[in-house]
Amino acid sequence: MHAYLRSRKRLGEEEAGHLFTQMLNAVMHCHQHGVVLRDLKLRKFVFTDKYRTRLALLGLNDCVLLHGNHVDDSLTDRHGCPAYVSPELLTSGKGSYSGRAADIWSLGVSLYTMLIGRYPFQDTQPAALFAKIRRGTLQPARLAVTASQVSDWLHAEGSRLQRGWRRLSC
Repeated sequence: MHAYLRSRKRLGEEEAGHLFTQMLNAVMHCHQHGVVLRDLKLRKFVFTDKYRTRLALLGLNDCVLLHGNHVDDSLTDRHGCPAYVSPELLTSGKGSYSGRAADIWSLGVSLYTMLIGRYPFQDTQPAALFAKIRRGTLQPARLAVTASQVSDWLHAEGSRLQRGWRRLSC
């Protein structure tokens, strides 16, 4: 997925939505089965067809399997690609953070990158990059779609996924 995006620069809303839905489904499936991916990024997704319409998660390297009833997803290790790392992982000390929330943050970075064509937080120096992530200082971007449109799409997709999950759960 990463190489494909680099060759295309950025994706249109429809294509990004189609591919992101598959990414979201894969992560949701893992989370529901107690798997936190930790180092989630575009490189972890590969195309499974020659038309580049179907994605699969490349593997479960670096993942953590939650014990017990999977409710507590607290992690203390700091693991992940700098461009995708969530602010919680950058806190000083050895406090815990939500592994699932960190994966979701990485999905958000992936969606932004797919639509805009670059990472939301950029800097050549890791310390400066991490400071931007902690502060939430995004790179200015000329959006092909508005934030409202992305929000509407995510809401509609979330509702659709929720309905589908309810059918599977019954």
